[in-house]
Amino acid sequence: MAEPKLGATGVAESTVVASIYTLLCQESWDDITVKVVLRRLEEQLLPDQPAGCFKPHKKFIKDGVDAAMKRIMAERKAAEEAAALEAAAEGADAAARNEAGEAEREDGMEKAAEAEQEADEDSVPGEVDRTSATQGTEEQELVAQEPDEVARPKKRKVVFMEDEEPETVHGDSANADNSADAAGDDEAYNAGEDIVDDEDGDDDPEAPQPVGKPTEKGDGKLYYRALSKSEVTMKVGEDVYLENNKDIPYVARLQEIYAYAFAPRELYFNAHWYYREGDTHEYARMAGAKGDVQWEGARLEAEPKELFFSLHADENHADCILRSCKVYFQENLPEGETWSALKQHEYLAWRAFDTKKVYGLSDLPNKKLRDAYALEKERTPALRIPQAAPPPKKKKRQDVDAEDVGALSYDELRALTLPRKHVEVWLDTSGFKRIVMGTMVRCVQKINNVRTFFVGYVADIKRTQRPYKLGKKFVDVALQVRTSTGFRLSGIDSLSNEQPTDSELSRFKVALLPAEVRKKLAYLQEAMQEDASLFEEEEVVRKREEDERLRRRREEAALQEQREHDERARKEREREDLRRRQAQKLAADSEKWWLKYQHKGDSKQREVAKLRSRLERFEKIVNSSAAAGERDNAERLAKQARDKLQQLEAQDDAEEPEEGM
Repeated sequence: MAEPKLGATGVAESTVVASIYTLLCQESWDDITVKVVLRRLEEQLLPDQPAGCFKPHKKFIKDGVDAAMKRIMAERKAAEEAAALEAAAEGADAAARNEAGEAEREDGMEKAAEAEQEADEDSVPGEVDRTSATQGTEEQELVAQEPDEVARPKKRKVVFMEDEEPETVHGDSANADNSADAAGDDEAYNAGEDIVDDEDGDDDPEAPQPVGKPTEKGDGKLYYRALSKSEVTMKVGEDVYLENNKDIPYVARLQEIYAYAFAPRELYFNAHWYYREGDTHEYARMAGAKGDVQWEGARLEAEPKELFFSLHADENHADCILRSCKVYFQENLPEGETWSALKQHEYLAWRAFDTKKVYGLSDLPNKKLRDAYALEKERTPALRIPQAAPPPKKKKRQDVDAEDVGALSYDELRALTLPRKHVEVWLDTSGFKRIVMGTMVRCVQKINNVRTFFVGYVADIKRTQRPYKLGKKFVDVALQVRTSTGFRLSGIDSLSNEQPTDSELSRFKVALLPAEVRKKLAYLQEAMQEDASLFEEEEVVRKREEDERLRRRREEAALQEQREHDERARKEREREDLRRRQAQKLAADSEKWWLKYQHKGDSKQREVAKLRSRLERFEKIVNSSAAAGERDNAERLAKQARDKLQQLEAQDDAEEPEEGM
């Protein structure tokens, strides 16, 4: 049976799975994303193919990455258990050796006592060997202290990055209660002992990562200017969405980004929270208010895009960040055009919420609020409101003019061509120049005694230097005609009475405006009717019938063009309606954009596994750390992880009855 292939790539699925496993074993998970895996697989398995060959199979490769991670984690766990058993065995051996050493020390002490007693018996009565007594006492105290020195746990210190010199940092403490302990921790960090990080690696390749080196160290924390999540960088002072597994995510502004020295891969942040309208009423009642928040004598209401500035700030794990957004500030009442200028993921704050009341940003009641707002205002660019464009004019149905429809036909060009006899008739009239200019003529020329014909467009009437014979009279009039090769003068005696052939018209490369030509044809018809007495009746009738035939053709062409124009307009309206419906659907879907970030299925299982690993790591630090401040921080972070884990498990319990129904 043939081994299944991965689509058009021709690579066996087993080969891809094996390559993914090898790649995850060799590479750091901190730097691995699905995009990186796709690129590395293309470099290894399809080096001669263009980039993007594995992109259609992204889901298969992502499933392979998840499976490989689970397999590697299981192997690591088995290795840890084996190492723990080995360590336990070594501990038992060490305990046995300690017991044997203790027994030897006791025997030595007994022998020393016997020797001292013998020395006392041999010495002079009443004298004491102070030197021996002192040495024996010091030896006993040293022996008594040795077990305590061995059992005392080591302190932790910051693990500095490569090529980075340790530095002394003076920073404000985030937790005033732990400031003294944190100072003790800082001394331990500089004692030269390395911290042992219990974390084997991040199970989630999309986990938040710090950007750059720490900019500050203090209070047991490493501070950073920015973090990266899902290949997007977010800096201190920027606004972000925070996951809450509710109908709409929270919004906050990053104030600090840091990791604790005992868990440098776990990224946390402090943020100032923004309130929505519903949050103000809820938190006001929690603070003891008897009713909803009031604004100018009525219940507080807000636009959908309005947020309320606040001093509410606390610590959260960076896992809860969904994506970045933008909050603008304005101190006066926004107008309608201001709200319409806000795009998706953009908000406006012009009021602040404090405990039970709402204040305008231009009338904040205390210095703490004013200082906090002044800092955030400096960080925020002004909202640019584009000038309102005039409403688009409604397109009217355009009627197609028969004179403007389509290219010129050979029949129309022949109708525009004047025969020699007609030119001679109009030669003696006052309107000769007006009639002849803008028409076409068929001219004859001799080349090597061979007569050839060409078609020219009459551009002007010129006078010749010498008169020439035309029939029974002499004339000094010549036509300046334009041909495909340029301008030339042609006498009336060189004109032909025959219509030009298709071949001759095909060689006529002069561009003519259809509308101008058709107006000229109508003018020739009128001129011939006015001077009908100068022409034979048959020619007048023939010209009239020819013009009528051309008119009907133009009308038919205009009608066809009108139908085609209406059909194009109808299709354009249909496309516009389709684009509008798609835009409405996209807008409706984008209103719930955060739903794709919620943990479901395998993603939720990975989140639970990550929280359990984090909780176990923090609890181990609580039980082993000698620094009180470090223990307190680890205990607080463990509580956060425990609460989040209980929340996810409670959601699973709530979903199980629904699945069973």
